[in-house]
Amino acid sequence: MQTTKNKPKRTESRYHEIALMVAQRIVDGKYPLGEKIRSRTTIASNFGVSPETARKAVNLLADLEIVEVIHGSGVYVRSKEKASAFIARSQNLKQLTQTKQELRESIKRQQEELQTTLELIGKLETESRRTQDSLTLVPFELVVTEAFKELGQTVGQLNLWHRTKATIMAVKRGEEMILSPGPVLTIEVGDIVYYIGDDQAKQMMELLFTGETGKEG
Repeated sequence: MQTTKNKPKRTESRYHEIALMVAQRIVDGKYPLGEKIRSRTTIASNFGVSPETARKAVNLLADLEIVEVIHGSGVYVRSKEKASAFIARSQNLKQLTQTKQELRESIKRQQEELQTTLELIGKLETESRRTQDSLTLVPFELVVTEAFKELGQTVGQLNLWHRTKATIMAVKRGEEMILSPGPVLTIEVGDIVYYIGDDQAKQMMELLFTGETGKEG
């Protein structure tokens, strides 16, 4: 059924094409005004189309008053000006159709480019989050000085996570590295504290250990 539906479209395109060819010959003077263009059968033979296609082409030219069909006599050229106008309109329509197609293709390309851009933005956001998460896991460090007002207290007593949102990963005391110190480890002068957290946690830890802030409440 699809083949049957497509056939009329091809025939219409072909007879319109033949009508344009005849009109062009009229404009070029090959078919002078008033001249007889023989029969439809001859037109079909000259342009290599079926008689039905030739008939439709002649009827189209007759409707546009480019030619005149006199029954029993033949087809006669009636207007060179209207033939020229017919060609111009057809060319304009062809150009318009081409421009519409180019516009559709341009819109399609832009949509594809937009989709690619959105995918790249999503990828960038994902990579940025991963980078930020990995940076959060890189430990900061600070050296405990006498300015720390809570010297001698244990890690558990300091309650650092609730106060600063930082987590102590290790404490270096002299040559000894104490990993994952328990809550009973006391903090002493000279200790190097390694901890993880975000930028706000870093600020809070620095303020706390320089003595510029104390326990909340």
